[in-house]
Amino acid sequence: MKFNEKLIELRKKKGLSQEELGYKINVTRQTISKWELGQTSPEMDKLVELSKIFEISVDDLLNDSNLPINNTTDNNNNNNDTTATNTVIEDQSINKKSKKEKTIITIIIVALVAILLVIIIRLITGFSIFNKIVDGENGLFSNFFDIFEKNSNQSTEQFNDFLNQISDLKDKSDIDFSNSSFEKYQGTQYGSKLKLLIDEITQNNKKNDLKITVKYNNIETQDTEEIKNLKNNIEDTKKYEISFDYNEEGYINIATIEDITKLDRFEILNFNAPFEIYTGSSMGASVITVLDKVVSSNKTNDKKITVTYNQTQTQDEVKITEIKRSIEQFNNYSISYNYDEDGIINEIIIENL
Repeated sequence: MKFNEKLIELRKKKGLSQEELGYKINVTRQTISKWELGQTSPEMDKLVELSKIFEISVDDLLNDSNLPINNTTDNNNNNNDTTATNTVIEDQSINKKSKKEKTIITIIIVALVAILLVIIIRLITGFSIFNKIVDGENGLFSNFFDIFEKNSNQSTEQFNDFLNQISDLKDKSDIDFSNSSFEKYQGTQYGSKLKLLIDEITQNNKKNDLKITVKYNNIETQDTEEIKNLKNNIEDTKKYEISFDYNEEGYINIATIEDITKLDRFEILNFNAPFEIYTGSSMGASVITVLDKVVSSNKTNDKKITVTYNQTQTQDEVKITEIKRSIEQFNNYSISYNYDEDGIINEIIIENL
């Protein structure tokens, strides 16, 4: 009888449903179902738990033989009691020897598999995880070699711990690798780089089951088309703040994008300086120069400057050009500025003197 058939029979004898059995050993009903269908097999720690629940050995659970039968049968009346007793003792001795040999073989096989796993992990993940496995008193190999100094039960528990540590390191490596392609964009970035992040999130959401939600202003979406459309609102030269949230397993599941409205002091000085040198009383020629700078700035920057002269107040290039034509090069004018909340010039005021 195969393992999956034994599992079905033993579960039913205990009167347990798949869900109840899964609850007892901390797995899902679907996992129990896959075991009973022969699609997957339980790990060693789960086999130990199953053997305890069904009150049979792991060997009996795994061997392709029928379940041990506890029924008593009448012995042949022609056999005397002494012969029967000797036979039982002989069988028990053989069974003990067989189990001991199986335990030794199992430990050797497990050791070879463990070494192979370490080599594979070394090739895939590099030196950092390999060093953790072999170095120091708390290295994984130290736990592994202790197996041979304990009895079989302790060895099984320690080896399970060893495999769990390798599994944890592998899982963390997978999570770090998955997150690293996005985390390189974390922090303050220009819009041109933010667009690259949006492209990577779009590709991720097309290919992977683990979707990333993008939050920007009033938009919150996992839809690839909606995420691609966000790029239309992103300005290459503008700065944005990018941050991430993580799910319970440690994978990135939310990317938050925020506009940065505050500029640093250098950027403010860099923007204002070309205009502020003309502050105060200036000749008309200087006013014309300032107006040319305003037109150029309004074409290239998000921050627009309004020109106020006489009864005209405008950001329009054509109207600013008309103001230029009305300026007399050798007349004196007063030039002053207003600033927005960030300290950036947003209005130039020209007055006749």
